[in-house]
Amino acid sequence: MSEAMQAQPQTQVPVITIDDKEYAIDALPEVAQVNLARAQQLQREIGELQMLLEERQLTLQARQNAVVKAVQEAEFNAENAAESGAVQGQETPEQGGEADEHAA
Repeated sequence: MSEAMQAQPQTQVPVITIDDKEYAIDALPEVAQVNLARAQQLQREIGELQMLLEERQLTLQARQNAVVKAVQEAEFNAENAAESGAVQGQETPEQGGEADEHAA
């Protein structure tokens, strides 16, 4: 026989380790197999929920940042508008502001 024919892969039996002892899952009592399957399903669901939670936290943070940015921009625009209005409301000597004061 050739080496390739002798080195056939063996099918590994799924096992679970409990208190440092391995048990073939197929050999476990049915109730243990049912509980193990449900525990594995719950682990997958928890992993999915953790990913969703992380995504939601990032989305929440982005929304909070957007609120802060919008408020800061509104304040900045209001301050600039107030300063522009104050500057535009003042008369310069070229506009006759001082001439009116001296005429009185």
